Amino acid sequence: MDAVIDERLKDFDYAEAVKAGKTEGSGPDLAQILAVNYTSLGVGTLEAEVVLGYQHCRPSPFGPILHGGTSLAVAETVAGYGSMLLCHAKGYQLTPLGVTVTGNHISMAALGERLIIKAQAIQRGQRLHVWNVDLLHENGSLVSTVRVTNALIPDRSNKTNK
Repeated sequence: MDAVIDERLKDFDYAEAVKAGKTEGSGPDLAQILAVNYTSLGVGTLEAEVVLGYQHCRPSPFGPILHGGTSLAVAETVAGYGSMLLCHAKGYQLTPLGVTVTGNHISMAALGERLIIKAQAIQRGQRLHVWNVDLLHENGSLVSTVRVTNALIPDRSNKTNK
């Protein structure tokens, strides 16, 4: 990952965190299919980019264009990663789970276009994180703006079920 990393995040191993949740022999996860490339990581702020491939698009009279569901999936993926980083930086043993994703699609983006993703935590609580995620054309104009709420769930792996 070619990213500028906040000092508090230097020992966070995203690949290891993802690996812990994978099942042996499983295929690529959605984050891998979306092919988001993080370019700047911070505590409460992230930037990334994605080059639109066929997996991101739907047919239209103009040719393949960004699917609205892809915008939401990209935003939830980026916000989830951001919440993981926030929890790590604060020393929380919590897992973020998306509970609400709401988006507004403002303009079209076409196959092959590079989108810039800018995410900012606007609420950094101990139980909820709220993120604003903007997907932008390279010229800075808005494609979609998405609000993501993540609930922070304690690790239950060592607890017995009753």
